[in-house]
Order: sequence, then C-alpha cells, then structure tokens
Amino acid sequence: WGFAEEAAALYGTTVDRADWRVLMSWHIAETKEQARREAVHGLHRWHNEYNVRVLGRPGAAHVEDPWDLLDQVAESGAEGGGAAVIGTPDDLIEAIENLQKLTGGFGVVLGFAHDWANRENARRSWDLVARYVIPALNGTVRPMQASADYVEANKADLIGGASAAVMSGPRHAPQRTRNRRTTPRSGPALACRASRSSDAPQSSFNATAFGVTFSFGSYSATSTTRPSPRYLARRSVRHDWHGP
Repeated sequence: WGFAEEAAALYGTTVDRADWRVLMSWHIAETKEQARREAVHGLHRWHNEYNVRVLGRPGAAHVEDPWDLLDQVAESGAEGGGAAVIGTPDDLIEAIENLQKLTGGFGVVLGFAHDWANRENARRSWDLVARYVIPALNGTVRPMQASADYVEANKADLIGGASAAVMSGPRHAPQRTRNRRTTPRSGPALACRASRSSDAPQSSFNATAFGVTFSFGSYSATSTTRPSPRYLARRSVRHDWHGP
C-alpha cells in the first residue's frame, strides 16, 4: 500500500483503501479434513501442470507428493504460488481478519476461481462463503449474535421472570361453550376408538374407517359414527372416462 501512496503522490493524486482489492485463494468445506481431501489432488495438478509447466512461474518448483504441497500452500504458502485457505468458514473469516490487520485495511476481497475440487464441491465451497463468511465480515449477523450474548449473560433473570409469569396465570382452562360444533361443517363425521388387541401380533395396528382397515401397530381402531350424508353424496357422483 505504501507503493500505491508513493505513486499517487508522484502524480498529484490520492488513493483510498476502500478501493484496494486483495486476491485470495481458498477451498471451504464443513470440516478442515474434508476440505483437504477435496482439494489435495486438484491443487497438485494445478501447481505442477499449470504453475510450473505452462506458466513457468518464477520460484515455482515441481512437488512430487500432493500432501506435502497441500501443507505448503495451506499452512505456510508455496514458494511462488501464494498462500491459500483450505478449511472451514471460520478459518477463512480468521484469515481475512488477520490480513486486514496486517495490511492496515482494504476494501474488497477477490476469491480466485480454480479447479482444485470437482464441480459439486467447488460450488459447495462458494455457497459456504456466501452463507457464513460474507455475513460475518459484513456485520449482518452482529445484532443477532449480540442478542444471543445478552440472553446468555442474563438467562437466570429472564428464565425466572418467564417462569413467574406462567405460574401467575389462570390455573384452570375456561369451559367450552356447550353448543360449540365438534365436527367440521362439511366432510365425514368420524370418531375412532383405539384399543389394544389381545390376540393381535405386536406389529399390527387395525384402524377401520368406511370399510377400510389399516395396519400400523399393536392397537385397533374402529369407527363409532357413520359418515355424514354430504360425504356419501360426494362419493356417489359418477365420473365417466372418455379416453381411448
């Protein structure tokens, strides 16, 4: 950033850190072990076949063991290849925050698109960044986290007040209206009574409704009321098939 400020002063202008864009490489998964498994072989080919053979990047050397290369890139950075974050969303959040402190601040992080993982795992990696990393860095989850922290710090008083409010309420539920309808205005009026069948196997459950028996477990249920006339009228309508 000092080079940018010196060049800007040389030409009579200024630069803003909010316009500074920093490029980073990563592959993200639910666990660090999973991310390493998904990226190890793709990273190996990308480094040896592209960085070394095609580009001939200065300082980049062929690495035989893919796990050694992964450790170099993800832990300390491969010579000539730059450092990468291969781990969880929390690992990427920590890396970006550390880079902010190290550089003094910047405006934008650019994610380098690569072929280290297959299509499904690569898309999942970007999805995890969008779901967890970006909201955490932009501060959109800070109010929710602050609320959770407040409840955690004051849960004894909050739970105690809620319990007192429940205990001070009415102890008896109000009686129902005598003329209240207990069945829907339309449709079948069906009441079932479930009982344990002494001679039924443990895996049978017999529920009889409208002449149909269902088996679900060790209980039997039989209809105690008949279907409503409206339900029977609907069932008596004939639908003729005029297809071929």
